[in-house]
Amino acid sequence: MPARRVFAWEPEEQWTSSEEREKKIEELSRELDESMDSNSGKGCLKAYLVKNEVWHIADIDYELRVDYKKYLKSTYSDSVVRSYLRGMDKAKLYAIRKHANTLKGKQEIAKNTDLIQELLFLPYHPNPAIAERYDCKVAIDKLVWDFRVNGSELCKRQLLEIIEDVVLRDIMLRECTMRLNGLKVVYQFCMQEHIEDLRYITQVQADKLEKYADTAYAKELAERELRECQKYLFCHAKNILWDSTVWYLERLHLEQYRVNPSNPVKKFSFMGIEKRENREILQEYMKYCLGVTHLAMSGIQAEFYRILAFAMWMEKETAMELKLASETEIKKYFQTIELKEASYFNDIVIAIYQLYEYLQTKEIIDRIPFRYEYYLKKEIHCHNNRSVEMEIYERILRELKNFPEIPRLILLHSMLIGLRISEVCTLKGDAYSWQGRDAWIQVYQMKMRTYKRVPIPDVLYKIMKRYLEKYHIGSEDYVFQNKRGGAYQYGSFKWQMKELFNKRQDIFKGYDFKSHDFRHTIATLLYDDEVPLQSIRDYLGHDYEEMTQQYVDFMPKKISAANQEFFKKGENSLASGIKKCKRGK
Repeated sequence: MPARRVFAWEPEEQWTSSEEREKKIEELSRELDESMDSNSGKGCLKAYLVKNEVWHIADIDYELRVDYKKYLKSTYSDSVVRSYLRGMDKAKLYAIRKHANTLKGKQEIAKNTDLIQELLFLPYHPNPAIAERYDCKVAIDKLVWDFRVNGSELCKRQLLEIIEDVVLRDIMLRECTMRLNGLKVVYQFCMQEHIEDLRYITQVQADKLEKYADTAYAKELAERELRECQKYLFCHAKNILWDSTVWYLERLHLEQYRVNPSNPVKKFSFMGIEKRENREILQEYMKYCLGVTHLAMSGIQAEFYRILAFAMWMEKETAMELKLASETEIKKYFQTIELKEASYFNDIVIAIYQLYEYLQTKEIIDRIPFRYEYYLKKEIHCHNNRSVEMEIYERILRELKNFPEIPRLILLHSMLIGLRISEVCTLKGDAYSWQGRDAWIQVYQMKMRTYKRVPIPDVLYKIMKRYLEKYHIGSEDYVFQNKRGGAYQYGSFKWQMKELFNKRQDIFKGYDFKSHDFRHTIATLLYDDEVPLQSIRDYLGHDYEEMTQQYVDFMPKKISAANQEFFKKGENSLASGIKKCKRGK
C-alpha cells in the first residue's frame, strides 16, 4: 500500500487529528476485543461508538444505551436487538470491573455522592457487585433512577444508600425486584412532596403516599418500603437518632429480661404527633422509661399507647402543646373515655399523671395540672367463666394428632399444665427434667422475672424428650423455633390455631379458640380436686390470691353448693330460732 501523501492544501493540524482518531479507534477496538464475543454485535457497537465519538467503553451510559437501542431497531429484529444490547452491557460491565480494581475506582465506590446528581442505571453502577446483580434480566424501567430531579439531596442520599443495600442483600431476585418497585413509589413521593429527611416523616405526610401508587398492591409495597427505609436509617445510624419519628428497639440492645422473645415489642412510632414540641416531650419521656425504669417492654408499650392517644387527642381537639394543658382539657379527655371499664380507665389516668409528674421533675412545667385521685374509678372484679367445656377439651385432645407438629405441642403444654403461650414459646432445651419418680418443667415467667418449676405428666415428658432428640435441640436452644432459630412467635401460633379451628367447624362448631382459656381450665380442675387456693396461686405464678380466684371458674358454684349444704341442716337454718306464736304475743 502506497505511503500516505500530504498535499499542500491539507493543514498539518488536520493530519494530526486524523492520526489521533485512528489511534482512538484502534484503542476502542482493543477494548471491545477484550470485553466482547465476536457474535455479540461487536462490529455494530464499534461503528455506533465511532459515529458518536465515544472512544472508551467506560464512557457508555444509560442515555447512550437508549439511543443505541433505537439505532439497532431501525435495522435488526427484536431478538438481535436484545442480543446486541447484552453485548453492550457486557462491555460496560467489563469496564466497571476493571476500574473498580484501581485505587481511584475504589475511592469512587466508597464516595458515591456524585450519583445523586445523575441518571442512575443499576447495571451501570460503579460498584461491580451492584452492576452484576441484575444484568438487565428484568424490565429496564425498574432499574433506572433519575436523581437529577429537584429534591432534597439528603433524602436522595438516604434512598440511594437503601437501594444499594437492597441490591447487595442475599435475597431472591424476585424479592429484590419487588422491593425496588416499592422504593420507586417512595422516591416519587419524596420528591413530589418535598420530603427533606425520611427519618422525620409524620403520619399526615405518609398518608399522601397512596396517591403515587396506581394499584392496591403497589400501595402495599410502597408502605412496606417506607417502613423499611425508616428502620434502615434508624438502625444503621452512627448514634441513636432519638428525634426520629419511629424508634426500632432492636437498635437499642435492651436487656434480655425486659423483652419477651415470643412476642417482642419492635418499635415505638411517634408519627401521629404533628407538633414537634409534643413529639419531643413524648420522646424524652420514653427515653426515661427505657433507660431508667427498667420496666418490661410490654408494660412500657402499653403506657406509651395510652399517652400517645391522649397527645393525639390534644392536638386534634385543642391544638395545644402538652405542657400547656390545664385540668379543663384533661378532664374533657377523661370524659371521652368514660365508658371504658374501670381498670383500663384508671391505667390511662395514672399514665397521663406520670407523664406530667415527669415534666414537673424536669422543670418543664411548674405543677401537675390535675389530681389523679379525683378521677379514679372504683374497680369491681367480675368473674368470667372462661374454662373450656370438657366435651370440647376432650374433642381437641382427640384431634391434636391432625395438627401441625409445633402448634400441636405448644397447645398440649397449655392444655395439660396451664402454661401461658408466651412461656411455652420461650422454653429452652434444658426445661424438662426427671426427679425421683416425677417429671418436671422449668419455666421462665416474663411477668415475674423469675423461674418456676412445676410437675408435668409423664406422657408429656416422654413426648418432648423424643422431640428434642429428633431435632437435636441443645440445652440453650429454644424448644420451639422460628425460621431464624429464635423463639416461636406467639402471633404465629395464635393465627395458626384460629385457622385450624375454623377449618374444622364441622367438629368444633361455634368454638372460639382462646389459648388463655386452658389456663382457667387447669386452675378450675385443680380447685375442684381440693387443691388449696394458695397452691394453685403458686402453680400459676400469680402474685395475689385475688387474681387466682378469677381463674377458678367452679368457685362460685362451689360456694353456692356449700351454702345449700350448710343451710339444709336444721340447726343452721335462718328460721331455726323463730318460734310460732299468736299475733300480738
